[in-house]
Formats: sequence, structure tokens, C-alpha cells
Amino acid sequence: MPAPAVVPQRQPQAWAAVIIAWIGVTIGVLTAFAPWAEYVDGVELTGVEHGDGWIVLAVVAAAGALVGALAFGWRHPVVRFGLIGASAFLLVLFTLNRIDISRSEDRVTNGPIDVGGGLYGVVVAACLILAGALVIPPRNQATPPPSE
Repeated sequence: MPAPAVVPQRQPQAWAAVIIAWIGVTIGVLTAFAPWAEYVDGVELTGVEHGDGWIVLAVVAAAGALVGALAFGWRHPVVRFGLIGASAFLLVLFTLNRIDISRSEDRVTNGPIDVGGGLYGVVVAACLILAGALVIPPRNQATPPPSE
């Protein structure tokens, strides 16, 4: 008697992870060009002008590549750990810049420098990329061949 045909199991779709992480990547790109520091006299300094905005762009570009690979079905653990690493790097970058800006003062007016919304956007991007990494469904293990 012939063995029954093995029906291949479909991989669970990762669209929720792709959408969540992609929104985080988009926010990360936008926040690099948003104000990170606001001076008392109304001058704003963007992330790119500050310099660390370029690092944010590089990190979210790498995360975007991983999200793209995930969208095309690549479920290797490198995707999950890469997204978690990108999120952690963005959180460390936020923390360092937040401490740096809060300890600084304006040399012209001797007033404090406030943290701009763009720097807080880096945290939002990091959290969304992390959430996307955590909801990636596991890939199916190969089904063993039927015994005869």
C-alpha cells in the first residue's frame, strides 16, 4: 500500500512582525531629521546636525534590511537577534544622548538645553523594532518522513 502523501506545512505568516518593525524603522528614519535639542532662544538641533542621527540612520537601515528579509520569508534566528540588537543599540544611543543633552547648557544664553521630540522618537522606534522582533512566529521544523 503506498504511503499517504505528506502535505507540507505552511509557515505561519509574519506580517504582524513585519508591519510593527517597519513602522519602527520608518519612525527611526524620520527622527534622525527631527529636533534632538532645543535651545532657550528657539534654535533647534536635529539628529543629523548633532551627528548621532547618522548612526541612527545606519542602524535603522540595517534593521530595515532584516525586516525586508523577514517579509520575503527568511525566518533564520539572525533576523530576530539582529532586530533585538538594533533595538538595544538605539536604546543605548538614546540614553547617551539624553544624558549628554541634559548635562549641557547653552553657552550663549547660559540657559538649559531641552531634549527635542526627535530624540524621544528614537526610543519609540527602538520599542517598535523590539516588539516586531518578539512577535516573529517560529519557523516550522521539518516534518519527519513517514515510516514504512
